[in-house]
Amino acid sequence: MAHISDIKLIRTDTTLDLSQKAEKDMGMVFAAFQFSLFRILLGIATSDS
Repeated sequence: MAHISDIKLIRTDTTLDLSQKAEKDMGMVFAAFQFSLFRILLGIATSDS
């Protein structure tokens, strides 16, 4: 039978992995948003010229 500390360690590692994945996914979403915003602003700047 596993000790309670072993079970906690496995759960903590899994939670940390999911947290890091969520941060990475949010970073990618934010980068895509920034790129889209940049393209929109660049389009506005070039159409005013």
